[in-house]
Amino acid sequence: MAGRSEDEFSNVACITVTESAANTLTYKKLEAGISITDKVAWLISRIEYHTLTSLAGAFNADGAQLHVGMSVYNGLTTQQSVGSIADPSMIDRVWLEEVYFGAAASGFLFQRPLIHDFSDLPGGGIIVPPTPIYGWAQGNALTVATDTVIRFHYTLLKLGTEQYWQLVEARRVIAS
Repeated sequence: MAGRSEDEFSNVACITVTESAANTLTYKKLEAGISITDKVAWLISRIEYHTLTSLAGAFNADGAQLHVGMSVYNGLTTQQSVGSIADPSMIDRVWLEEVYFGAAASGFLFQRPLIHDFSDLPGGGIIVPPTPIYGWAQGNALTVATDTVIRFHYTLLKLGTEQYWQLVEARRVIAS
């Protein structure tokens, strides 16, 4: 049976993802130090995406893109599949795209971090198994490899055995 969070305050975890080469899907596993035998879940209430790469220098063409996100699976090979809205392993994603309007010298103010707040969801956030969790990133038509820090806030929930395995199965990818 699921218990309430024993955490009085939110915990913070960070995943730094550096593309192995420009425009290459790269995963980085979060080492949480939690075993599947612990039968706990993380309730993620907020995710912040901090792009460390100068986007003005990386984006130099109409349609250039950066996809970053979090998932519980690292076996997919393209950001279109790993970031698909239909992918049960996807926890969250951000898609940045350069689009020209009028003169090529025009610009805009880009606010960082990009924040996704899930605290208004039933239960207070997105419930996920804490292991494995991967950050991922892939550029498309970018000039350099990108660096992104994914910082997220969570609380720990204790689960019963049956509930834990239902959670794992809900996020499982079946592929051939």
